[in-house]
Amino acid sequence: MAYLEEHLGRAKHQFAYTLAATPHYYTEVKKHWPSQDAFDEMAAVMKRQFREEERFQGRWYKRLRLNGYKHWFSSWPGYDRILVNRAPLEYVDTYLPHAHAYEAAWSSKEDAREHEVLFRSLGVASGYNVLDIGCGTGLLVDWNWKIMRPELYTGVDLSLGMLGVFREKHPDYRDRLIRTSFEDYWTPRKFDKIVAVNGVGSHFLDAGFVVSKCAWLLKPGGEAILSYHRPDKPVKSAARVGIPEPPRGPIPPEQDNPRVTHENDDWYTHVRIRPQEGPSWGKIYFDADYRKHTRSMWDALDDSGQKVGVLSRWLYLGPEGPRDGPLGQKFTWEGPDQDKINEGLAGVESLPAARAVVEQGAG
Repeated sequence: MAYLEEHLGRAKHQFAYTLAATPHYYTEVKKHWPSQDAFDEMAAVMKRQFREEERFQGRWYKRLRLNGYKHWFSSWPGYDRILVNRAPLEYVDTYLPHAHAYEAAWSSKEDAREHEVLFRSLGVASGYNVLDIGCGTGLLVDWNWKIMRPELYTGVDLSLGMLGVFREKHPDYRDRLIRTSFEDYWTPRKFDKIVAVNGVGSHFLDAGFVVSKCAWLLKPGGEAILSYHRPDKPVKSAARVGIPEPPRGPIPPEQDNPRVTHENDDWYTHVRIRPQEGPSWGKIYFDADYRKHTRSMWDALDDSGQKVGVLSRWLYLGPEGPRDGPLGQKFTWEGPDQDKINEGLAGVESLPAARAVVEQGAG
């Protein structure tokens, strides 16, 4: 994924004026790539990372989610060229109607004192590369603008409204903000500090994924600090802004490698993550819902009252990102005939082969 971000992010994309009813952008070999070989190499990596299917212009395409965009291949009949298309991902923007009122909800002197203590305690120092997950309206920059540099900062958030307020306050950071989820964010950059404050950590539903990915994104000696809403306390930000409480993801348990520790205050559990020592391979990512690919089998299982299972693929993160091949991924099945199917999945190297094993075992 980091490889793809580096190459796709650098390529020039042109708006598809001839298909304005379905807005998207494209890049092609002849115009925007240094060579056919460079494009072919990127395309091969991209094909291995496709995650989901979506209908576009009357056809089904496999899509890749990356840094706020969905990418897919297409070609024109009669033309000897392949296009890589992209369009913005659609995220639920709960905070859009409340973005400009958000900071007013935290404007008391007591709130200011709490924020000062919080943002000073994060340990952001001059010259640090910083990833701000759920950056919102830019509170981290508000409190650390004297020591932070835009070129060393990256902010990601799902809300266009919150990012709009951020850009209004700090125009120098305009090009450092990305509308994307943490799950869809990939980069070759490594960071000295990763932060997710004010309960942002509770939005993540897979604790193992968060720990593994943060550890992988950190430089040696770096640190991630993620705050989670305490289970015995209400979600203060939701109450202040007037929105329903979001689902709360699990708090990652304390562990040694990568090192995860907890600190509690009146409202949050602050989770500190430090990179793992030794080989930098960690289990991470991917939930392939098998229902999407074999609807008829799932319908039969549902009608019979049997438990519906999920086929998962675990990729392994190395220094350059997810790795393919027998050492880079492992398939597991949770559902009917679980033990039998998982025995058959041992050594399986591709997703189609894994689906065939499940079809045969649970059919």
